Amino acid sequence: MEEAERTANAFLFAWQSSDYGTMHSLISFSTRDATPLDQFSAIYENAADTMSLTALAIRPAGDCARREHAARRCDGLRRDVHDRLAGGHSPIPNGRLDARIRGSRAYMARRMVAGDVFREMEQGAQLRLLTTTVNRANIYDRSGIVLAMQDDRLIVTVNVVRRSIRDEAGCISTLASAANVEQDVIARRLIPHHLTGSTRSRRSSRPPIPNTRRRSSSSAATFGNRPARRYPNGSLMPHPRQRGLRRSRRRAGDRPRGASRRDSILGRSGIERSWDEVLRGRPRVELVLDMPNGTRLRSLGVRPSQEAQAVWLTIDTGLQARVLEILSTAYAQNADTWGRQSKGAAAIVIDVRTGEILAMVQLPHL
Repeated sequence: MEEAERTANAFLFAWQSSDYGTMHSLISFSTRDATPLDQFSAIYENAADTMSLTALAIRPAGDCARREHAARRCDGLRRDVHDRLAGGHSPIPNGRLDARIRGSRAYMARRMVAGDVFREMEQGAQLRLLTTTVNRANIYDRSGIVLAMQDDRLIVTVNVVRRSIRDEAGCISTLASAANVEQDVIARRLIPHHLTGSTRSRRSSRPPIPNTRRRSSSSAATFGNRPARRYPNGSLMPHPRQRGLRRSRRRAGDRPRGASRRDSILGRSGIERSWDEVLRGRPRVELVLDMPNGTRLRSLGVRPSQEAQAVWLTIDTGLQARVLEILSTAYAQNADTWGRQSKGAAAIVIDVRTGEILAMVQLPHL
């Protein structure tokens, strides 16, 4: 048992440091012959990519002195994972490495759940990550007027690797047609010293037409889409994208600190950013094991969804509009005097009873 425990320790700590060569050397001879090192490494790397694995932590989990007459089993170590999907430190269900001894041969059953996941992956099974999105919640003023909402349409994006374009003139023509812009707009995005370029088409409720997609693929262009956010009150209410006091049905101590990912156009600044986790919610995520023909072998783990929650500001839209009108009128009437040298102005209206900010205006808008 001591030898099996040492082997299990060595295997797990090698896994923790991504030393696949050492891991491969510790498995049985028959498995090494059936699974070359490059294939063995690819299995673990692909699994880590699918699970968004960022770290492994190895810790003792029990006593290995217990023996059984048929199969003496050691549950001496437990493998915990850190991944971006689970939101930090959380064990995968049944995340355990079992070291077993049968007869005179020791072998390790590497398990994430019941069954040998890696053996099935060697036979062609694939890890798939299934997600169910949650619509981003709205931002309201104190009276329930919508200040920020999710647009039903998507922003269609087109990405081009310039050095991969076979027919640059044809590519520019196709992209200009798809994005409904002049060709020189696309050409400026692909200036000679840039290796890559991208363009963004108008908002659309549907993806580009198939013909455009096919023509663009022949020009080394790929299509994608991103969610869009709409601000009905425009510059009158910059607070969702800038700073400002806010209130919510959550306690003040529950204020999240998260920020959105770089590939999202949402939650980059202001209230959209500081309350991003509340507004965004959390999608349902399930890790499954499927065969190439689509047959579902089993589910390896599920993270339930979390409903997105709306945020209510203390701002009063009507009062905000009135304060903005007063400041704008003052500047217009004094454009030839002090307004010419003025660097800007700001006004804040506070409810002295509660401390809530009812209006907050600055000129010029930043």
